[in-house]
Amino acid sequence: MTRPPKRPGPGRSSSRLPALRLAVVLPLAASLLAFACSTAETPLFSDGACVAGGCGSTGAATSSSSGVPCTVNTACTVSWATDIFAPMIDGPAGCTSMTCHGAGKGGITLTNGDAHGAYVALTGYSLLATPGPAKPYIVACSPSGSGFPCNMSLGAGGGTNPYGTCGAPMPLVLEGETPLTMAQVTTIADWITCGAPEN
Repeated sequence: MTRPPKRPGPGRSSSRLPALRLAVVLPLAASLLAFACSTAETPLFSDGACVAGGCGSTGAATSSSSGVPCTVNTACTVSWATDIFAPMIDGPAGCTSMTCHGAGKGGITLTNGDAHGAYVALTGYSLLATPGPAKPYIVACSPSGSGFPCNMSLGAGGGTNPYGTCGAPMPLVLEGETPLTMAQVTTIADWITCGAPEN
C-alpha cells in the first residue's frame, strides 16, 4: 500500500512550498502592478510631489486644490518649455535672474535654463496670505483657481489682467525686466486649462 506524501505540519517547511508560493504570488503581483500603472493617476498639484514624478497623464484626474475634474492634455498646443518657460520665465521678464527668483527671492528658486526645475518649483508653490489671497500657484485645469495668471503684471499701459490680481504683481520691474503681455497671460491660462502638463 502506498502512503500519500506527508504534508509539512505547523512550523515545518517543504522545499516545494516556497517555489509553489512564488509561482502563484509573482504572476498575481505582476498583474496587480500592471493594472495599477494603467489607471489614471490623480495629480496632487500644489504639493509638488506628484508633478515631480510625472503624474500628469491623459486620464481623468482631480486637482487636489480645487476638486475640479481635470483631464491632463499632454498633447496641449501650449508647451511649458517653449511657450512659457523660455520666453517668459527665463526670458525678458527676468524671473530666473539673480535680482529675482534666481537668487531664491520670494521663497522660490527658478534657475536659468532649467525648465523642469521651474515646473517642479511652481507646481509646488503657493501664494502667501500677505499680500494675498493665499492660493496654489498652479491648479490643473483651473486658471481662475491658480495664482499664476493673476500674479502676472501687465505693466503700465498693458491693460487690466482678466484674472485679477493676487500676490505681489510679477515681474517686478527693477533692472530692465519686461512685464508680460495680455497674450502671454492668456497663453499661461490656456496651458493651465490643458491640465498644466510638463510638455
